[in-house]
Amino acid sequence: MKRSNLIIYFVPEKKRVNGGIMSIFSQCKESRRFSHLHNSDVVVCVYPGFETYRRNDLFKNSEKIYSFEEIIRSWVKPKRLLLQMPENSINVIMSALNTSKYAEYVEQVNHVHVNVMTQNIELIKPVPEFANLFLLSPYVTQTTAHKKYATQELSNNYHTPVHHLSVFNDKSQYDVVPFENKEDLIVYSPDHHPLKEKIIEKIESSEKYKTQEIRGLTYDKYKKLVGRAKFCLTFGEGFDGYFIESYFSGSIGLSVYNDRFFPEESFKKLPSVSDSYESMLKSLDQTLALLDNPKAYNECVADALEKIDRANNEVDYLKKMERFYKKDYDYLPEPIESAEIISCVVREKREKSELADELQAKIVELSRSLQKERECSQKNKSMLDSILNSRSWRVTVPLRYLNKSTHRQK
Repeated sequence: MKRSNLIIYFVPEKKRVNGGIMSIFSQCKESRRFSHLHNSDVVVCVYPGFETYRRNDLFKNSEKIYSFEEIIRSWVKPKRLLLQMPENSINVIMSALNTSKYAEYVEQVNHVHVNVMTQNIELIKPVPEFANLFLLSPYVTQTTAHKKYATQELSNNYHTPVHHLSVFNDKSQYDVVPFENKEDLIVYSPDHHPLKEKIIEKIESSEKYKTQEIRGLTYDKYKKLVGRAKFCLTFGEGFDGYFIESYFSGSIGLSVYNDRFFPEESFKKLPSVSDSYESMLKSLDQTLALLDNPKAYNECVADALEKIDRANNEVDYLKKMERFYKKDYDYLPEPIESAEIISCVVREKREKSELADELQAKIVELSRSLQKERECSQKNKSMLDSILNSRSWRVTVPLRYLNKSTHRQK
């Protein structure tokens, strides 16, 4: 039996697996624990306007993935609707929801709440683009994956409540491979970085380690690969899945400290975390030599796991989610900051109105031009019909043929 309210977690139109996608699936699953608070069905849906691929079999999950057309048919008129959008999808989702068939569905809902899942602060849209969400609903919030950018400043800048939701990885799904069974293998993330090629070349020049880029693998194969490797090097956010999950497999994640993503400065003390990629390149040989022995290796793994567990654990994760559904947010926007976001919304409306007026004027002008062309064409056709049907035209036919024949002979 369907509930009267609906929570939709939007995912990309193409099947993929990464930390962000898995986090969305985890949030969807755990949100069902709090149905006593939100009284909603909780579903995963591809961006509006795209066909569904039904299941994401690249990692273990039990979610059915809907298309928005199926949502409209299956939940005809929910009383409350919560739209959970990844931060980098705002434009594509809003563009689709502005089309008539989707807009009508959303507009019929009594209470619409939009939550932006800000998983990577560097991907969030500028304020003018973000402000479009307020045209959809006055109830807009943000949840963050990292503690460092869950701030009062973020709340003020975007005029939204901000809540740090964190992420949670179940360590029990990883097979821990002891140091003695590790291969002399260093795997690395597919992210782009200017020094990536030089760092990999330096590793390969030692001829001790094999290297392999993590690409085109199912999640299970990825976990097995990381478990076999001694080291996993990330060129991404720093405190990301490549770094965190390597430790869950008993391996060491090599990373560069990024103040925007690492939850605390204590991670700087790990011998596997560098200040920059320049310093990583310079000291890589020494770092690998230091860690490639059972004692130092296992100490580093244990130290990192203790820090990761303190930052991301299931108990805190569920408490934070419960607080979100109770509307007990970490930060609320200060009223004085509302002027900018309101001006963005008003400006957006005005620009759309001006654009609509401009387009309408062009349409009218084009219609008049086409009408004149039709009238002119009709007048010319009438004149031509009049000539062809005239007695003089019929009488002079033999003369015109004679004239053509004479021209050919010449």
